Amino acid sequence: MTRLLEELADAPAEDVGDGWESWLAPGKVVGELELVREIGRGGLGVVWEAVDRRTGRHVAFKAVRPGGKAGMREARLVSEAEVAARLSHPGIVSLLDVGRSNRGPYLVLELLRGWTLGDRLDYGALPPAEALRIAGAACRAVAHAHAQGVVHRDLKPANVFLCEGGAVKVVDFGLAHAFGQRRASGGTPAYMAPEQWRGAPEDERTDVFALGVLLHRMLAGELPFPDDGGRAVLGPEPAPSIEVAGAPSIGPLLSRMLEKDPVRRPRDAGEILPGLEGALEEIARAPAAVAAAPTRVRRLPSADARAYDCCLRARQFLKVPRKANLQFACEMFRRATEIDPRYAPAHAGLAEGAAQLHMLYPSPDGAQLQVADAASARALDLDPGLAEAHAARGLTLFLSRRMEEAEREFLFAIQADPSRPEARYYYARACLQQGRHEEAARLCREANRVREDYQSAFFAAQASEASGNAGEDYRTALEVVERHMEMNPDDPRAATMRAVCLARAGRREEGLHWARQALAIDPLDAGVRYNVACLYAVEGAHEEALDCLEAVVAAGFRNREWMERDPDLASLRESSRFRSLMDRMPDGLAAPVTSGT
Repeated sequence: MTRLLEELADAPAEDVGDGWESWLAPGKVVGELELVREIGRGGLGVVWEAVDRRTGRHVAFKAVRPGGKAGMREARLVSEAEVAARLSHPGIVSLLDVGRSNRGPYLVLELLRGWTLGDRLDYGALPPAEALRIAGAACRAVAHAHAQGVVHRDLKPANVFLCEGGAVKVVDFGLAHAFGQRRASGGTPAYMAPEQWRGAPEDERTDVFALGVLLHRMLAGELPFPDDGGRAVLGPEPAPSIEVAGAPSIGPLLSRMLEKDPVRRPRDAGEILPGLEGALEEIARAPAAVAAAPTRVRRLPSADARAYDCCLRARQFLKVPRKANLQFACEMFRRATEIDPRYAPAHAGLAEGAAQLHMLYPSPDGAQLQVADAASARALDLDPGLAEAHAARGLTLFLSRRMEEAEREFLFAIQADPSRPEARYYYARACLQQGRHEEAARLCREANRVREDYQSAFFAAQASEASGNAGEDYRTALEVVERHMEMNPDDPRAATMRAVCLARAGRREEGLHWARQALAIDPLDAGVRYNVACLYAVEGAHEEALDCLEAVVAAGFRNREWMERDPDLASLRESSRFRSLMDRMPDGLAAPVTSGT
């Protein structure tokens, strides 16, 4: 192969005119290859299916297309052959032979059957799992090329082939160059990195950018930057962010891949491969309904990707709503507002986190509710159509006992973005507080279908039970809580809900075990201890329940009104210990909380 490449490179450049074009036809023979049919053509070559008459094997025959300066086209074909000869990977189309006839040079390549990624994208975005599978396979192939010192420089949907058996192949290294060799100019505009547009030095990070464009298009069905002659990719605005249900890690990874400054990108395909594989594992673990949810694309007004990263990290902590997590989430959202004061999602997140703190861990001065009120109002000022801002505003108004206004905000949020479950969940909490049990159960079930969430599933069961029709809801809630705890074994709030579900299913001892586990996970969390007290009271463990309530009050719990009317504590009302405890509590906030908060 090396000798043939040397001969090909040393051969004189001659104007072949339309030599190949007028000659190529079914039945023609080049060496031992008999042409069958044309299967594709690009800017540099025309490709035919051929059969090797010696072996009967079907192969791809690639010749220089006529037109322009033949010498330049031949040089590129030689370059492709040189690169292909250095690469041996199942994800890269194999070079089988090279040759020259009196009509010009040609390559003999592995024949692929299937269609290109470009053909597939004509039908719209791909399911996230399939998009990540294809991206991972292409990334493995490009990582091999990078390890050999080769940059592809023209990664695009037409150069990613989806084989009939499911394999993914990267093709056409016609614009590739090995380090230290003279590179050819070119690329496909919509997939070119900023440094390609500027004519600046390129390296592996150029391919990382193109892989990011490919993955963004597969997930979103659209390009991250408009194909406008490079104006958008060379401008200051970052790529839009992406949210993939069930794979929260993919958004930050894509943001790094699409950084306009190559210094801020991953150094090569090998560095991003673990992230793609990890995201695919996340999708595999997610419930089917979550994995099938549409990808969210946000063309954010933030000019600083750090603000988005802070918000994304904060939202991960909101998923496990223990006090320390909620406080950290609020701090991250606050940091995002400082980085970019006009970034509405950061203000909305701060409002939601502060409102949850007030709902679950109210302070006597109501400071968290004041933060939620100001932040939710600011978010709506900045972006009146932002669904999460309306959801956070609704929660804030609900906690402020402005129920009619809260309901309008919840309904707006649900209509503005049906793919987000938060508004339904918070609206359900408001309905439950008002005794609208059937409506609360329906909203919680809908929220859990949009994105599986143990709190939504649990409150669907509580609301159903309150309306006298628990049905299968506690069984469903138990399954959801158990899946959540497989990934989050240190979530004490989930442990208390698991305990209640087990007790309601008649598995009292298991329920009490998980109540004790919740206390062991976080013995200082007053909210967890209060929920455990409720379970103990319902199950007849009165002394244990009172011990927990004593600790709750000592920790600063001041919601006397709720403790006096909580139905789960009814069995304790005649206890002298309970009455003494109530007498020692000052009148405090009467935040609208519900049993099992």
